[in-house]
Amino acid sequence: MNDKKEAKHPMEHNFQPLLFGGDINVYSVARAFHEAYGVRSVCYGKFATGPAYGSAILDYRVCPDNEDAATFRKNVAQVAGEFPDKTVLVIGCGDSYVQLAAENKDQFPPKLPGRHGERGAYQHPDQQGEVLRPVRPVRPGPPRHRHPPPGDGP
Repeated sequence: MNDKKEAKHPMEHNFQPLLFGGDINVYSVARAFHEAYGVRSVCYGKFATGPAYGSAILDYRVCPDNEDAATFRKNVAQVAGEFPDKTVLVIGCGDSYVQLAAENKDQFPPKLPGRHGERGAYQHPDQQGEVLRPVRPVRPGPPRHRHPPPGDGP
């Protein structure tokens, strides 16, 4: 029997996920990237605990000042420098990180989605050059089923 596992995802990808946070959200997103693409995400979290810390599918980096804007930008630039041939996908896995990414995206290094693109645009890693726009939530309409009027039932 062969002890080596066959590579599930032998294809190289042109992106690197960069996640911010340390809870189950981060682990879930990293796991989705790992299962779909075989990629190991980089993650900055504030504490050396939680489901993401110590996971084999993550490069988890502890940064107590993670929610400071200057530190956030420094961490993004650090990872962009480590992966110069890849598009770094900055993903905030919590409200504060999403807000930091939105407020600081114009100061990110080039080659990050949204940096020089349309405002509010997102790029899927498998669709180079194609820009996807977020879908607006649709307000639910009236229910499609109607309850029978009283007396019409069994």
